[in-house]
Amino acid sequence: MRLVVALALALSLAIAGAAAAADPVNAAAALDRTTITIGDNAFLTVFADAEVGYQVSDPTLAHTVGDLEVLEVLPSGSSTRPGAITRWTFRYRVTAWVVGDVSVPPISIPYAGPNGATGVSLTAPLILHVASVIKDGEDMTDVKPLKPQLDLPEALAAKLGRIALGVLAVAAFTALAGVIFWMLLRRRERLPAAERLTPVQRTLRELDALAEQHLPEKGKTAEHYALLTASLRQYAVQRFGIDPGRTSRELRAALERAGVDRAQATAIYEILREGDEVRFRHAIPYPAHAHNAVRAALEVVRRAATAEEYEIAALRPQ
Repeated sequence: MRLVVALALALSLAIAGAAAAADPVNAAAALDRTTITIGDNAFLTVFADAEVGYQVSDPTLAHTVGDLEVLEVLPSGSSTRPGAITRWTFRYRVTAWVVGDVSVPPISIPYAGPNGATGVSLTAPLILHVASVIKDGEDMTDVKPLKPQLDLPEALAAKLGRIALGVLAVAAFTALAGVIFWMLLRRRERLPAAERLTPVQRTLRELDALAEQHLPEKGKTAEHYALLTASLRQYAVQRFGIDPGRTSRELRAALERAGVDRAQATAIYEILREGDEVRFRHAIPYPAHAHNAVRAALEVVRRAATAEEYEIAALRPQ
């Protein structure tokens, strides 16, 4: 696949050079793959071949390029090509969040000549195919209800004996249970409000507080993602009673085994994976993208708030 992309890039540069031989700067763009799954990374490379005396400027891409989202701006560089041509190279880590063929429009590369003249060279448009993570034919509704426990046959006398013991046990511990329950209620009344929050309520409060700190704008992107992922991990453990695992993939697998909605599990995993990129690969997303990650986490948890309210209501005495 990389060989095909390299050959295509070489061909496009050759054609551009032949068609615009009089242009002092010729630009081209290439993706390192033709197909990704939604949310996966791809690398966009922009080239500019400049004649002697011409200086090329950074394309300064926005947060989005057509249908692609720019996750990280990688270091740029230049090299000398045959014929005293200088090749400028700009690289970006990108992704897409819609399924289908997404477009990359022409990218403008400004340049300045030795006589003070300026100009812009454009790349050719690109197409990237984005595939769904759901495989063809996969049944998303295959959630089977629990079956009632089988009642194994046994002697009638033994069953009656156990029933009698159960009744006696209930009678013996009813008073004690009542006292303990009363003590717990009194203790709950004395607890601070923060300690009585449900997992959903606690996580929403933490995410709102994180958004208000504006850490990425202060150069604290790593701290921003550390707080974000820690809050989401704690939410997953407390809300669904799962083992968090050591990696984001292990947590995602635990969520799916617990029967968590696939879309919610995938959304949590994508945010945790982005945090891993910042932590282990020292990626530095744009501040706007870092805040988008918090908004995505808030959306995930807010969707769970309704379900939690129903569960709490079901536990209240009618």
